[in-house]
Amino acid sequence: MADHLDAPGLPSPALNTRVDITDHYAFQKPGDRHRSVLILNVNPLAPTHANEFRTDAVYETLVDTNGDARPDIAFRYRFTRKDGGEQFARVSRVELQRELEDGHLEREHDDDVLVEHAPVSFGSEARITHGEHGVRFFAGFRSDPFFFDLLGFLNGLKFTGSDFFADKNVFGIALEMPNGLLGRNPKIGVWTRPWSL
Repeated sequence: MADHLDAPGLPSPALNTRVDITDHYAFQKPGDRHRSVLILNVNPLAPTHANEFRTDAVYETLVDTNGDARPDIAFRYRFTRKDGGEQFARVSRVELQRELEDGHLEREHDDDVLVEHAPVSFGSEARITHGEHGVRFFAGFRSDPFFFDLLGFLNGLKFTGSDFFADKNVFGIALEMPNGLLGRNPKIGVWTRPWSL
């Protein structure tokens, strides 16, 4: 999934780029078939519009484990206020029971906190935090991995090979985990969303 730079006149969700999702990825960890990686990128053109994660929002990666297109597991990422240039993240895993039509959950189990007080990386150094159940977590400023030949697209699909996003950045959230945290079924559906507290 990719959504970079919404159409002209179409603002970011809640008029806030900090909750504007650009990409999400889910893949098996290279070289280790027993582990998976979930990545959620937000804040296109970071840090032009925002230089931190939103503190009054919950960023979620949702997992459907039974093919009914409803979330069964949520990985939730919350961030503290930026203080003295530092911001910290909390990561939890929640088993969901059923999502209602209005988007609220009928019932959910208690949060299983995977990572507490993980430092956000605002510089070039990747600050990785090790958490419960063998998870590894990163959140912070990174080069936008998306490739798009904007000049070729605008020129009748006569592609030039130039990458519009080569010098652009995003805020990334990455969680590496044992596959068991994704449920028992190896065939899953994954999507992301932010929501305000």
